[in-house]
Amino acid sequence: MENIASFDLLRKLWRAYFNRDKQIERELKILKKNIQYYASSILCFPFAIPDNATIHVTYQCNLNCPICEIINIPKRDKLSAPEYNLTTPELESIAEQIKKMGIAEVMLTGGEPLLRHDLINIVDLCIKQGIEVDITTNGTIINEKTARDIASSKIRHIQVSIDSLNPEINDTIRGKAGSFLKAIEGINSISKHKVIIKKTKYDRPTIGINTVIIDKNLQDLVGMVGFFKKMEVIQIVYLPFVTDTSNLQNIDSASSFWPKKVRLEALDSAIDQLVKLKQSDGNFINPHQQIEYLSLLKKYYRNEIEVSKFRCLSALNRVVIGPNGDVAYCGGSFGNLRKKSLSGIWYSNRAWQARKQVKKCKNPCLQVCMGKTECENIKTIFNSFTGRVKKLY
Repeated sequence: MENIASFDLLRKLWRAYFNRDKQIERELKILKKNIQYYASSILCFPFAIPDNATIHVTYQCNLNCPICEIINIPKRDKLSAPEYNLTTPELESIAEQIKKMGIAEVMLTGGEPLLRHDLINIVDLCIKQGIEVDITTNGTIINEKTARDIASSKIRHIQVSIDSLNPEINDTIRGKAGSFLKAIEGINSISKHKVIIKKTKYDRPTIGINTVIIDKNLQDLVGMVGFFKKMEVIQIVYLPFVTDTSNLQNIDSASSFWPKKVRLEALDSAIDQLVKLKQSDGNFINPHQQIEYLSLLKKYYRNEIEVSKFRCLSALNRVVIGPNGDVAYCGGSFGNLRKKSLSGIWYSNRAWQARKQVKKCKNPCLQVCMGKTECENIKTIFNSFTGRVKKLY
């Protein structure tokens, strides 16, 4: 019976493909890319076009978050110097190179990207290349004018960092009093000034939330779902805490932000509830990750993740560019765009060596850039593919 069912599915798939069924074409593209990523992770060479590029347009920030490594960068008051921040013309060239590589999405982040007065111009340069643009921000400097500019710029999505529903806890994590209320006001201002882009049939920009899971906010994780659903927010991304986001292999469970042993039961309860919520609405909680990743957070905070069963795609599925032009990965940099082209860096021997180092990582970080459970092996890739296709028929 199983063979008959498989043959029937194959027949339907074949027919749909030749009828140019868009859903099937999309699933076949995902299948192809997952196979490419699998091969890439084994051979440490990028056979697949990266899903997106992340550009840190500045390391300047108006907050002082103790969970962020930027506060420890030396000479922080000089971060606006040319050697740190790429110029607008340089970013225009980078946008052209990103497009040439076939990358269709860019995330502009920082520091705080809205501190750059030319940010909307940078957005326009990317859109001019046909690239979709998202922004990550702390949301605290979004006033009425900024909200209007964002809404009229055709930015696709804006992700706001909020770590607790308790203003006092959030402001402690963000390092500045009043941060929670200002971020909420910023979200409301963007919602008010959304413009409808007829081509895509939805309001732009959509709004999401980033939340880092730490010892102080475990009691708020589940409640944030209902709270932000009432605010036209379309997603929450729960992120595991890392000691240094410039070196994701540096995981320090002794940090005061790491959930203490006596709090692990509360962590488990929160994760179990989030998993159930994701099962009922998979697109709201960590929409770009499988449920398995959310469940793995319990093991992550116990340092119990089995490295042998983990396939990391860092330096393969996303291009990360620093404000000074460094093309970075979780362990450092493998080239600078002021000295070499993006494709020249991405396919270089130095990049290959960096990916070999990533492959040896013994501290899986569970960050959004690092992989997909469905790419673990060929069997899981095809099981995932057939599972999605069966839902279509």
